[in-house]
Amino acid sequence: MVAPSGVSWCIVGCESGPKRRFCSPTWIRSVVEQCQDAGVPCFVKQFSDMGGVLHDTDDPRWPSWAVREFPEVTP
Repeated sequence: MVAPSGVSWCIVGCESGPKRRFCSPTWIRSVVEQCQDAGVPCFVKQFSDMGGVLHDTDDPRWPSWAVREFPEVTP
C-alpha cells in the first residue's frame, strides 16, 4: 500500500563511523511519529545515544518507539 503522500516506506537512522555528525534520537522519533500518522511503514536502522551508535534491537537501550516495519509485499 502506498500512502496518500506517495511514500511507501521510510528508512531512517543516524550516520555511523568516526566522523559521524550529531543526530538526535528526538529527530528520529519525530520521523517515526510522522510515518505512523501518514500510514507509512518506518524502519529505524540505527541511532546515536551518549554511548555510541545503537543498531541492535536486543540492546536494552533500544527504545520501543524505534520500530522496524516493512511495507506490504503484493504479488
